[in-house]
Amino acid sequence: MYPPRDNQDDCMINKLMTLYKSVMSMAKSTFEIMLIVVISLIMIELLSKFVYVAYKYKYPNYRYYDNSWPGFEPREYEKEILSTTLVWNSYVYWRHKSFSGKFINIDDNGIRKTWNNPAATKEKLLRIFMFGGSTMWGSGARDDFTIPSFVSKVISKDLDMQVNITNFGQSGYVSTQEILTLQNELKSGNIPDAVIFYDGFNDVFSAYQNNKAGLPQNEFNRKMEFNAFRSENRRRLYKNYLATLVTYSKTFFLIDHLLGKLNSNSNTLSANKNIDSEKLSDEIVKTYASNIRLVNALSKEYGFKTFYFWQPVIFMNKPLTDGEKILARKMDFCKELYVKSYGKIDTNFYKVNNFYNISDVFSNDTKSYYLDSCHLKESGNELVARKIVDIIKSNIAKD
Repeated sequence: MYPPRDNQDDCMINKLMTLYKSVMSMAKSTFEIMLIVVISLIMIELLSKFVYVAYKYKYPNYRYYDNSWPGFEPREYEKEILSTTLVWNSYVYWRHKSFSGKFINIDDNGIRKTWNNPAATKEKLLRIFMFGGSTMWGSGARDDFTIPSFVSKVISKDLDMQVNITNFGQSGYVSTQEILTLQNELKSGNIPDAVIFYDGFNDVFSAYQNNKAGLPQNEFNRKMEFNAFRSENRRRLYKNYLATLVTYSKTFFLIDHLLGKLNSNSNTLSANKNIDSEKLSDEIVKTYASNIRLVNALSKEYGFKTFYFWQPVIFMNKPLTDGEKILARKMDFCKELYVKSYGKIDTNFYKVNNFYNISDVFSNDTKSYYLDSCHLKESGNELVARKIVDIIKSNIAKD
């Protein structure tokens, strides 16, 4: 005989309840484990942040350690520069957001403050636009001691000329981004008397990074971000967001720093083994030559003078101090591309009468000028500025 129907139903219900309790118990255990893991990670991150803050207080970032300042305040300066942010800007990807501080001031258009003689009048006022990356912008320097500010001081005080200089330098910019910035100014009717481009480091490094000349830095990030919110790309978006959370965590910083200390011979940035330095350096020079032709064409149309300078980098044309040697080793992985590119620039551009390779500006100087592979102390900015003015002074006088 079969058991009564009611008994069968009770038996099934009991089995389902047992299964439900087992599942809930497992879920509860899993949730508790996940909760413990999350809380542990948060505690580790909080502890890491405490250690990070203590470490940064004791050891300010070497990039801003220019103790030649009167009343040197590296931590306060570092706090300001780390507070500056980049915002989206059409055609050129990014530009600095407005900021007001003791050492750094940026207006609503993303332009950093430059020293200009307050007594200058509009009569015979020479307007100069200066373009470049973070070295032109002035990472590591106060507003009045960037390269554009020193150029303005030298022209105004030493040459006794009326001048107004605008610092269009932006962190990470390559020459093509600078040209697009110039084009936008010209379209709006903002036409200078002269433009100065200060390039080299970013154009070469971007080519190394992308294994192709002429692209902005971190172009792969822009490609990754394109259409990121489309349904088929969301998984990639979440994955990259998680990776960003990890790599920007203080725990990751401390682990990475500790591993770097344990292996002092390793480079922070790894070598790109797919680089053909001979071929890529040719592309870099060809791209820059094309950009010069574009700007020269604009100068004829709009009536301004042009000057192009390739900047100094740490492992070329300077007797290095012990501290600078340490900084230079951090860039050994791409040194070959810089040496080839700078050499070919000299070979190909020696007949271009408005191009100047000033990478030898510190060639006979044993003093310390570098904060890292390309950014300079304020004393270095002054020497570069004086070199620039010495070259252009005979060609900038207004009629």
